[in-house]
Amino acid sequence: MRYADIRVETERLILRPFEMGDAEDWFKIMSSPEVTRYWSHLPWQSRQEAQEDIIQDITHMERKEYLRLAVIDKATHTLMGMCVFFNHYPNSRRGEIGYCLDTIYRGKGMMKEAMVAFIEYLYTHLSVRRLEADIHPDNKASAALLAKLGFEQEGYLKQRWIVGDEVSDSAIFGLLLPTKVE
Repeated sequence: MRYADIRVETERLILRPFEMGDAEDWFKIMSSPEVTRYWSHLPWQSRQEAQEDIIQDITHMERKEYLRLAVIDKATHTLMGMCVFFNHYPNSRRGEIGYCLDTIYRGKGMMKEAMVAFIEYLYTHLSVRRLEADIHPDNKASAALLAKLGFEQEGYLKQRWIVGDEVSDSAIFGLLLPTKVE
């Protein structure tokens, strides 16, 4: 399947490739200090960063280097956040996941709904058997989401990230998916 053709739907959401028309909303999300508080980069300062990010996404995803899908509210067709699968090791059938959600949509089960569908897509289309997530230890909401999805904390890495002037640790979570019968 071509990257441009991927579309995953849930009751309230559409997961689809980013488009250049998403740049304004994507900038709004990634320029928020609250959204990027536990992210691996500082808040964006210009809309050009969002445009460049989307262009980079299209290029890398067409090469199947990673998979990042926009999370769209079905009712309003608004970009709410994203789900990403990266560091994919096809021979080991594993990779890492990440996600973010605009603050106005938090606490409504939207990211859980998106991630359940995203994980099912990874399992069905990429035969992934193991997923990993690296989160900031203070990110209690992300830890709670991972627990709801069945992830378990498997490790803790000290001083793994430097973002701006802050050095932070990583809590490492893992999820083993059922063996796929073919």
